[in-house]
Amino acid sequence: MKNIQKVQITVAAKEHLKYSGQICQIIEESAKVRGTGIAKRETSYIE
Repeated sequence: MKNIQKVQITVAAKEHLKYSGQICQIIEESAKVRGTGIAKRETSYIE
């Protein structure tokens, strides 16, 4: 049996700016785990 998940894609808007700090943290942590170097970004990069 397949496990089917529904995915909703949303175009980012001003109300999503509050997530930019969390996104930057996730990008940095992911790069560390993969060993691909430092991928630290400022929130303005995401915004």
